[in-house]
Amino acid sequence: MSDPEITHLNPLPTADECYQALVSRDARFDGLFYTGVLTTGIYCRSVCPAPKPKAENCRYFHHAAQAESAGFRPCLKCRPEQSPGSAWMDRSHHSWQQLSWLMESEPDLGVSQLAERLGMTDRHLRRIVQQHTGMALQTLITSRRLLLAKTLLTDTQQSVTDIALQAGFGSLRRLQDAMQQHYQLSPSDLRKKASRESTSAGSALFTLGYRPPYDWAHQFAFLAQRRIEGVEYVQGVEDSHLPYRYVRTARVQHQGQWLSGWIAAEPNESRHQLRIEISESLLPAAAALLAQLKHLFDLEARIVVIETQLGPLAANYPGTRLPGAFNGFEMAVRTVLGQQISITNATKLCGKVAALGPEVQSGLASLPAHEQAALRHYFPTEEEFQHFEQSRLGELGVIRQRSKALLALAQAMTAGDISLHPGANPELTRERLLALPGIGPWSANYILMRALHYPDAWPDWDYVLKMRTGLTTPKALREHMEAFRPWRAYATLHIWRNEP
Repeated sequence: MSDPEITHLNPLPTADECYQALVSRDARFDGLFYTGVLTTGIYCRSVCPAPKPKAENCRYFHHAAQAESAGFRPCLKCRPEQSPGSAWMDRSHHSWQQLSWLMESEPDLGVSQLAERLGMTDRHLRRIVQQHTGMALQTLITSRRLLLAKTLLTDTQQSVTDIALQAGFGSLRRLQDAMQQHYQLSPSDLRKKASRESTSAGSALFTLGYRPPYDWAHQFAFLAQRRIEGVEYVQGVEDSHLPYRYVRTARVQHQGQWLSGWIAAEPNESRHQLRIEISESLLPAAAALLAQLKHLFDLEARIVVIETQLGPLAANYPGTRLPGAFNGFEMAVRTVLGQQISITNATKLCGKVAALGPEVQSGLASLPAHEQAALRHYFPTEEEFQHFEQSRLGELGVIRQRSKALLALAQAMTAGDISLHPGANPELTRERLLALPGIGPWSANYILMRALHYPDAWPDWDYVLKMRTGLTTPKALREHMEAFRPWRAYATLHIWRNEP
């Protein structure tokens, strides 16, 4: 079977390829298409464990919303809501990633609000979505909301009314009507039919899929080397006998209130899944948290396509992912603190700065004792950070120039002048970052690469890139990197990893 191929809009594989992927449960095609089964009225992922239908009874769709519009209901076994999303879009065109991020992280946004965030008119947004997907934007929005509601109904014990609000429906009645229309089920009926994995008291377990290959060893080593002491804990790198596990404290703003708690993530490589546990205190913001974790672990990458375009550069380390950021401000602070010092020293300094944030007082009882001991602080928010004195940061070892840069960044983000998440505009963000004192092209581009998860960003005139490529002028390095558009962020990681 040929590898999945992506162009401007990811083309649907042929019917023969789709059926072969379905029969073989090929995880590389997960999310690239959905199969509607005429005899059952159900649509499935390529990895569905259910008995396989006859080829003549299968219909194939780009997107879950298309399958639902054709009258198919989501499978309760393979759970289409867990598939790697955005496969129908070409992530090299960042506007698609912005739209996807906004719909996932803020499901209550309507068409007008999405258009405003993207800087275009309602009419233009509707037109380009219809043109490139064959679907109305409202159809996409409703499908996303329904799949989120299905996730919350299956994986949490929250009330149906709360789930209706979290999923963006605005009321219980609207959720009931939409679910009956699309799924022919009531929310309570769906909850009864679904099976939920047991978790420790005080948390809920979610599962997100990814398309292989995935180099988990590199991903966790990258995160471990840059972990923020007191905020993050990474297991499985120093002691290879332990399973990979990422745990951290988290604070998120939800409907005008700050929620605090913890999240944990563990890969299940045999099933091509990332298992995520979220503390009960953070569940009202589950949609935003799951969206952040998808980007932190780069779960939606069409890695075969990316590595095919990178060619021999990617041959030594297949499955290398682009680590995103759980929190854009936190990651940007870490970047500024790391200017012109070693990764080890930057990690230590960032831990000292993190200790200025609120202490964790409670809520960790369901975690193992060693993880409870490791999680001591919540990272300061930009609102808190802007009130820190330069002298206070100086006492921690932050030089004056970087203190000014951090305070200016915090003020700009608090004022709404800069947003650091995958839904932000990369060109505008870069321009505004460079306008701040103490942030140059390397830092700005690296922030785009990770906080915005922009796949074509790369740290301009990076020292390691110079050493690895042997190119001695900025012009020569830029010309060399041009060959890897629109995946220069991934090219950067491979060059960093490849010995000269």
